Amino acid sequence: MLNNSKELAKSMAPSAEQLAQVKDKCDRYYGQCLAGVFKEYLPHIAECYSVEDYQGLGSPTESVASFEISKLVLEKDDKVLEKLKNVYQLLSGTGNSIAMIINRSFRQCRIFFAVGTEHDDSELAKNLAMNVRDAFLGNFPGSECDDVHYYSDGRGSAFNALNENTGFGVVDFNSIGIVSNIATDFSEEFSTQGIEKLIDGISLGRDEEYTLILVGRSMPANQLMQKKNELYRLYTGLSPFASVQRNWSFQESKSWSQNLGVSGGTELPGAIPGLPRLNVGAFASVGHGTAKTTGEGGSVTLTEYGVKHMLDTIEKQMERLELCEALGLWQFSAYILSPDVRLVSEASHMYLSLTQGNKSNLERPAINIWNAQGRNPATIAEITKLRSYLTHLEHPQFVKKEGIPNTFFNQENWPKRTTCTADLSGEELVKAINIPRSSVPGLPVIECAPFGREVSSYDATNRGDIHIGCIHHMHHDEEMSVELSSDSLTSHVFVTGSTGSGKSNTVYRLLDECSCNFLVIEPAKGEYRYEFADCAKVYGTNPMTDDLLRINPFEFPEGIHIYEHIDRILEVFNVCWPMYAAMPAVLKEAIIRAYEKVGWDMTRSTNSLGRYYPTFADVCREVDAYIDSSDYSADTRGDYKGSLKTRLESMTNGINRLLFCNGSVSDEELFDGRVIADLSRVGSSENKALIMGILVIKLQERRMCQRAASNETLKHITVLEEAHNLLRNSQTIFGETGGGIASKSVEMISNAIAEMRTYGEGFIIVDQSPGLLDMAAIRNTNTKIIMRLPDEGDRQLVGKAAGLNDGQIAELAKLQRGVAAVYQNEWIEPVLCHIGKHERKETVIADGYEYAPESEPLSSQELECLNTCLIYPRRIDMPEESDFLHIVEKSGLQYSMKRDIFLMARSSYSDRKNLYCRIAYDYFDMEDFFDANEVADGSDILQELQTYLSQSWIFEDLSDWDGLLSSQLLFAQMMVFERGERLRKLRTPRSVEEIGDLSRTALSLSALMGGR
Repeated sequence: MLNNSKELAKSMAPSAEQLAQVKDKCDRYYGQCLAGVFKEYLPHIAECYSVEDYQGLGSPTESVASFEISKLVLEKDDKVLEKLKNVYQLLSGTGNSIAMIINRSFRQCRIFFAVGTEHDDSELAKNLAMNVRDAFLGNFPGSECDDVHYYSDGRGSAFNALNENTGFGVVDFNSIGIVSNIATDFSEEFSTQGIEKLIDGISLGRDEEYTLILVGRSMPANQLMQKKNELYRLYTGLSPFASVQRNWSFQESKSWSQNLGVSGGTELPGAIPGLPRLNVGAFASVGHGTAKTTGEGGSVTLTEYGVKHMLDTIEKQMERLELCEALGLWQFSAYILSPDVRLVSEASHMYLSLTQGNKSNLERPAINIWNAQGRNPATIAEITKLRSYLTHLEHPQFVKKEGIPNTFFNQENWPKRTTCTADLSGEELVKAINIPRSSVPGLPVIECAPFGREVSSYDATNRGDIHIGCIHHMHHDEEMSVELSSDSLTSHVFVTGSTGSGKSNTVYRLLDECSCNFLVIEPAKGEYRYEFADCAKVYGTNPMTDDLLRINPFEFPEGIHIYEHIDRILEVFNVCWPMYAAMPAVLKEAIIRAYEKVGWDMTRSTNSLGRYYPTFADVCREVDAYIDSSDYSADTRGDYKGSLKTRLESMTNGINRLLFCNGSVSDEELFDGRVIADLSRVGSSENKALIMGILVIKLQERRMCQRAASNETLKHITVLEEAHNLLRNSQTIFGETGGGIASKSVEMISNAIAEMRTYGEGFIIVDQSPGLLDMAAIRNTNTKIIMRLPDEGDRQLVGKAAGLNDGQIAELAKLQRGVAAVYQNEWIEPVLCHIGKHERKETVIADGYEYAPESEPLSSQELECLNTCLIYPRRIDMPEESDFLHIVEKSGLQYSMKRDIFLMARSSYSDRKNLYCRIAYDYFDMEDFFDANEVADGSDILQELQTYLSQSWIFEDLSDWDGLLSSQLLFAQMMVFERGERLRKLRTPRSVEEIGDLSRTALSLSALMGGR
């Protein structure tokens, strides 16, 4: 019986036909998943599909607009992908396209963003492109982009390599590659690489180039839902086949039972007539039974791993589509075009490698290449169709070919009509269409550290009233102004920066904005005299050009005790001259004796003879006498005399004798007006430091005598240029010998400067080498203005003093000219400021005086002569009633141009070329001409020049002159040459391109000259 039951259970299992039906259904869903989810047909597009004819009716001019990125500025550790996501999100869900177009040649790389619309509306395309441009500049402040151009515009368009106006065709770009891939990261530590790896990673020959077009087309929300529904359907259909469970069982049962029962009953009549009868009964039973059951069963579960893996893939795809609900769904492909199929293949594989990540396997990565170098008519036709799509920034549509061989697995499930694209979320799109992270030829990429966006102070009542410039954020000037508090200037200002960084202009600006008087002590360059010649008195060291800066260091004002002054002046000497051992004491004793010799009572600080003071000659004599009368050894006396007397005697001869003498310039003249002490002609650094120190000490004593209250408001500013001459780090000048004495003296002078704030005196300490300055000079300044500093030690020293972080300190080495990190102690954070330009009256200074000659207008005849001579230089040598040089002298031309014209006129005709080109180019405003006119062939540019010149200038009638046409051709050649020379100095991608056009124009002009 048991064996019969087993056979019965087995006979109830599915038949082979039923199993075949289940397998066929499973395979059908699995094949649909391979084609619809994994897109395993993508690598075979070029072989198994043909390009469908483009169905659009409009031209690209109506639907495409673009703009070029000319400079890219990134913050240090910038989240570039998050910012790009903000930009691309503008077009999400609209059905429009965003593209990055990279044209790479041997010399340069041009990078564009382009926008394509699904409607033939040129205004819509341009507006969308402008929105993208504004969003890009907003997310990457400081970057620069050119204007938006239509598809058919000239050199500014991104589609020069593609549009028919510039000769696109199978001759120029006859190979096209398409890359489809999901761009993802390998890991958090190794994120998506910038596109510069591709740009720099392919080495191009001189005549090689390629164009990369990265196109993302946003999909409407209804298509996103259709894709989700399709995944639902496939998952539901395939999920039953993920595992198969087979169960069988049988059982056999035997039973036996026995029952015995007894029952009885009786009926009793009623006792009372008319009532019912009464029935009485009983029942009893006994039962016994047994049962036996036997059973057997089995279960087997089979897992289809391929189906399970496909279900996992669908789940991951669903997660991506859920992300697309927020960030948008995009169809993406990369297109590479080049005359050389090798370049197409290399660029395609490198781009695929750069964008491959740990989730790129959710769709099949694919590269398809169309190579028409073999001049196959069918391939040429395919490329022509592809071009039609690309010029509209649309993905090509492909139609499945008939009769595909069965060697292609699952080809029966491949779609009949498709695109060679990957479906990306907005987060994945930014990894596919990425920007360079470092500079590439033609596009500088600048990394910046962020500074404050506005001036914020802990003290709400602290209002700035000195405007010095505007906020400079990420290499871009903003409208937010930077204003310093004049009250803080009494706590002094430190300005530093390398040569040419704009320190002088910064100080000019500060002096412009402050209405108070100033003293500028300038030991180098001598520029202040020209900038403030109309409002400041200049004292110098050359009696032939300036009033002499006569100062006697031993003079002091009433109210200052003589011993106070001696101590201060000795500190100056200690800073300027190396002192060791007892030399300071010897010098002090000699100075005291010199004062006594001219009648001073040292205790009472009075002089019965009047206010007479010793000079260096007096002190020198007393040094000699004191040393001779001392108990020093002969060797020591010789050393002291040799050291002290040599320096003191140098102060009594030459120009120093005229400077350090009695009859000094009064303190009122020096310190109570606008004065420039020009020391730029002093050769000795010791003498410069000595004069600077004396002026500081005399200023301190003047302010001490004028003091009316404590902590006065700003009344006067003193500028110490090249302050390291006086406030030098003692370890860098004297070393161990005398270093301690010099260090203490510098500290005393620094403290004196710091303490002068209470008198309303503000110091501007200026130096290009902070490392040479004593740290106390930096520490005692409340306002720091730091311009470009290449040296790391200088950056660390002054950057830490200004509260900059490490990134901001590193940024100091890259600041542009005129840009400074500015910080005042009350501010919450430092800011970058573009210092405003100091404007001055244009004057010519001759022998210290202002000279601005008047000029009278030229007559028509004189103007005709001048213009004609400058356009035809041979005319200068022709005899004429008008004197050409006299006309030039009489004209209102700039002095620099007059000088060049004089030099040209006095040179032989063969030597005039370089000067003539520069003069004529500037005189006739040829910059405006070339900017307004496209460079043409020789005959055209000659005609345009004649029209341009005749509109604004008058010339002599030379129509009967035999050399007229030759001179006109020569003028055109010279102007083209000068234009090329000026563009060559710019070294920009646009200038390089225009130089090429100018070269062709020059050849055309040469041919015309040869024809003459």
